Amino acid sequence: MSLYGVVIFDLVGSRRSDKRNELQLRLNNNIIKFNGRYKEMLAAPAGVTLGDEWQVITHKPAKIYDIVEAFQRMFWNDDIELYAGMGIGPLSTSLDNDLRNMDGPCFHHARQAVESAKKDRVTSKRKKVYFSVDETGRNSFKHEIAATSEELSGDINFLNSITLNELVNIIIENNEILKNKMTFNQKKIYLDYLKYGSYRKIVEQTEKKSISNISKRLNSAEVFTIKRNGEVIESLLAYYCLLERS
Repeated sequence: MSLYGVVIFDLVGSRRSDKRNELQLRLNNNIIKFNGRYKEMLAAPAGVTLGDEWQVITHKPAKIYDIVEAFQRMFWNDDIELYAGMGIGPLSTSLDNDLRNMDGPCFHHARQAVESAKKDRVTSKRKKVYFSVDETGRNSFKHEIAATSEELSGDINFLNSITLNELVNIIIENNEILKNKMTFNQKKIYLDYLKYGSYRKIVEQTEKKSISNISKRLNSAEVFTIKRNGEVIESLLAYYCLLERS
């Protein structure tokens, strides 16, 4: 069975902004940039589907949180936040270059997730990214966890209630808390680190003069914890896909 990852995005508070046209232009430019940079992992070009909402579909579903973070970073310099809903599942239609012509569980789960993100904006400013999949199948993550817990000890029967949705969303929430605490300057250094790949190259290519200062700023921003959390999320999603395809 072919599985796809879908992410549905929306700009936070864009309808109340007095710079709506500028936001739309920025969004369109970022989508063009994203499609060029991530072409190899896309099942169809990302595109605006409704108002300020845009969608991404990938044939590498374990990478969907990477896609969320890629767009988040594109908007950092503008201090713009995003809602993002992620889903994994099959397609019910054929692949098409126009996202509006496709449908299936991968889109339904992503829609459910982004609606959850918008719904929780009242109770939590940090819950802007959600993930959702179907966990009712015989090979589901929940059933795997339940079987493992029964083999171990009755003291950890609480594991029977853990679902992939809950586990991934807990890690995502912790990661979003860390990113929300980052200052503008910390974000700029993080972007430099992602671009150049080493402290020394950052010093050589930018006005920043101290390797030790760069190291301190990156560590105080918890960027390596953020990176590791992303890797754990990807591993969990890859394991889910393995179960669903078996």
